Amino acid sequence: VITILLLRCLFNGRLRGKFAWSPLDTWVALSMVVYVVMFCLTRPLQESLENRGGFLMDTWFVYLAARLILTDRTALTSFIKVVSIVLAGLAVLGVAEAVTGHYFFLALKRFRVWDTPVGDMTVEGRFGFARANGPFSHSIMFGSCFVMFLPLVWGLRHQRGNWAKLAKWLSAIAVLGALSSMSSGPWGMLMVVVFCVALER
Repeated sequence: VITILLLRCLFNGRLRGKFAWSPLDTWVALSMVVYVVMFCLTRPLQESLENRGGFLMDTWFVYLAARLILTDRTALTSFIKVVSIVLAGLAVLGVAEAVTGHYFFLALKRFRVWDTPVGDMTVEGRFGFARANGPFSHSIMFGSCFVMFLPLVWGLRHQRGNWAKLAKWLSAIAVLGALSSMSSGPWGMLMVVVFCVALER
């Protein structure tokens, strides 16, 4: 999916025209080279191609697509609005997993031959709740996703119209999503984010 999106961006003259290479892009590109070369030096060629190919699509392709699409404040705001809606759906899923202990995406993990076999998967619990994973491979990543976008969603309260009211509700739902992970990492991140947001004037 991300490869098709990136190709569409590259063939879009308007997006290419607005794109300007920055020092950050250079550092990101260099880090990708280091990650790929260091891995290839220590692994067989076939494994390196498969692993680093997926790594580049999951990281650098996403970065490039985001850089091409998010060219101004309006595009960024639209992106945050879409993300806030997606997070709300994931939060509902996370709460359902935490309460019921049923992992809705578990059946799809049989296609991940490099990961833990489905038969070996066990429900991890804390405080009487399951640790929600959602579509992520681990509950820490699931919870961190909500916390990462929480300040941006909270910032939507400065928008005009219904989004100013929705921002507070969507932020609260994102907090619930982070809590549903039942992971100390996202919980710690959440405390830091809430503290920083409280300091905002």
